[in-house]
Amino acid sequence: MLTRTAMSLGVLCVFAPAPQSPSTHTAADAAYARIMARATQAVQSELEGSTRIWDDHSTWDKAWEIESKHFRIRTTQPWAYGTKLGDGLDQMVAIMQQHGLELNLNGSAKGRVLLYPSIEEYNKHGNSNNADEHSTLYGSYFGARESERPVVGVVNPSGTLVWMQITHSVTHQLLHRAYPGQTRPPWIEEGLASYFALHWNWPWGAEELRRFQKEGNWVPVYNLLRRPVSRYGTQAHQYWIELGMLFSYLINYRADTKCTKDANGNKTGPFLDYLRDALAGKNVATHPLHAKLFEDTKVLEDGFKSNKW
Repeated sequence: MLTRTAMSLGVLCVFAPAPQSPSTHTAADAAYARIMARATQAVQSELEGSTRIWDDHSTWDKAWEIESKHFRIRTTQPWAYGTKLGDGLDQMVAIMQQHGLELNLNGSAKGRVLLYPSIEEYNKHGNSNNADEHSTLYGSYFGARESERPVVGVVNPSGTLVWMQITHSVTHQLLHRAYPGQTRPPWIEEGLASYFALHWNWPWGAEELRRFQKEGNWVPVYNLLRRPVSRYGTQAHQYWIELGMLFSYLINYRADTKCTKDANGNKTGPFLDYLRDALAGKNVATHPLHAKLFEDTKVLEDGFKSNKW
């Protein structure tokens, strides 16, 4: 990074004429001086426009405001970090659209993302906005009742975990904007959010499933499909991972529900059709897959637990 003073000195070094013996100034000298002044100012302006002037963005009141294609991010992290996060979220939007989600982004305002530098500031924001009911509260949440309807998160030493948590909440934000006023079944809302979040690290999700089974912390699929978020309790993490991986199993692995992909990466399949109908507010109780999910739950769970990821 270059300060304004440093850049000015650099410009002067380039354009300053070589020292000469003192002489009487002439009209030509004055004209030359004016030309050099204009040239110096032009290059100075170009440098300032193409070089990010150093400034202090380490506190929230001076945080970066970074815009990507679909998001507006506020963060005290380095500018490159925020830019990379925005690009990653834009990439995730494209993946959601490849899954057939109609996000209705044309003409809509960019999604607001607030990434706080400390857990204290994150909690202060959440507490002042009554953010006490969301499953992603432990690392990120979507503030549906706030004026900007932001995704609010906190910096974590694990960059991947931050991306996963923010992606989880951004999915809620996008669904809220795409389907305003609709109430979606918790397992579908949370399942989609977790599924897209786990795109950043599928092997970790699979390893967590194995750990849940080994340690006896497995949440039965029966409960995954029926319990509201308010009943997740101390097992919120298990619900989050299991729902995301269950969606992956149904979309990518199980023979009678998995999707196919065309040359452009767009996916279609029975389970995705079911999800799209549910998101559109249709009655999915008569959908052919509904009974396989809610009546043949043991078959579903056995296949899910034994799947080779």
